[in-house]
Amino acid sequence: MYQKKTDEIILEFAKENNLDEDVVSDVINAYYKLVKEELENLENLRVNVVNLGTFKIRKKKLDWLIKKLSKEKGFRKKGTPLKNTIHMEIAESIDRLELLVQKHLDSLKKRTILKSKENENLGK
Repeated sequence: MYQKKTDEIILEFAKENNLDEDVVSDVINAYYKLVKEELENLENLRVNVVNLGTFKIRKKKLDWLIKKLSKEKGFRKKGTPLKNTIHMEIAESIDRLELLVQKHLDSLKKRTILKSKENENLGK
């Protein structure tokens, strides 16, 4: 099966819609840059990519990553400016991940509350 390359898809789309190829390329690149940033910044539990699906961060994976970074932080003793910077970056990453775990737990708690309210309403 032949898969089209991105450039071919952009060119075909631009011709079909009578648009400049560079404009179509810029729009697509800007969109995927935003998606990439959204996935990398770890601020949301879910990232929806149109026509591709929703990417969800699992708590199990967050816990594993926090544990891995904590071990790395323990190996990286402070001392030189470079080591201090690396140590701080790891600590910041752990903090962001722990906030995301808390968001995950809050979301789970809200869903549990909503389900119990739905069950109460069905029982009436």
